Amino acid sequence: MEIRHLRYFLAVAEELHFGRAAQKMHIVQSALSMQIKALEDELGGLLFERTSRTVSLTEAGRLFQIEAERAIKQFEYSQTIAKLAISGELGTVRIGVFSSLMINQTFIQCLQYFQKMYPQVKLILNETLPQKAPQALLQNEIDVAYILSDDFNNNFNDKRIKVDGLSQWTYIAVLPHDHALVGAKHLSLEQISRYPFVAYGQIEKVLLEQFRQQINVSHYVTSGMLGVLACVSAGFGVSICPKEVTSFNYENVCYRSISDNSPILYLKQLSRINENSISVLNFLNSVLSIKW
Repeated sequence: MEIRHLRYFLAVAEELHFGRAAQKMHIVQSALSMQIKALEDELGGLLFERTSRTVSLTEAGRLFQIEAERAIKQFEYSQTIAKLAISGELGTVRIGVFSSLMINQTFIQCLQYFQKMYPQVKLILNETLPQKAPQALLQNEIDVAYILSDDFNNNFNDKRIKVDGLSQWTYIAVLPHDHALVGAKHLSLEQISRYPFVAYGQIEKVLLEQFRQQINVSHYVTSGMLGVLACVSAGFGVSICPKEVTSFNYENVCYRSISDNSPILYLKQLSRINENSISVLNFLNSVLSIKW
């Protein structure tokens, strides 16, 4: 039994006339009669009562009509779903992000733009530690990852991963509101290094190794940017955060630019070299099409 047999049956069931049903299905009446007879033989009973003047459904035919209509609708729905998935208009993209990326206005615009273009694609944001992002990508736990690196080049030690550079991030100083340095408009790393430093996981290794000589290595470590702001607000020390953090009006915290040798990290997009999901590829290209 094939889908076409169900369509032939439903045409006769709706018209209750083999001639009109044959015209509707664009086949000759004799061929339609043979298809219905073959269907009845396969099922082991009559679906239609036939006389020289009328055609009517048997009880089995009426029940079969209900299920055949349901099967056709499900089949057509399955076709639609498959076509949308093949074109990338339906699917899921799992995105590994770090905390400060979530307040980056350009990244937010990327998400908004993609959702407008592909409203039926589901975006799932998973907070992923940058150092674990490559492994999560290769183990198919996420589809796209974002990391910060002090390396300008887009090289990666695993050839299974594709790297695209997006932008450079500049950092600012974060101070308690009553700190001795709040009177200055700009601060040097030398000034910042005189005080206990509050770091958060994603920049601790990269940023502190990059500026180990300038930043006090006696520091607190938190799991994320909000933890940094909380520690600074409590007076535990000072910190360096992406300039996007200024969008937070956090109590007892103030921000100052860094005047000399300002820390710079590079935002990079990671994906699988052999990625074959059209939805994921559309998302990657969408991000790259935005001016960062």
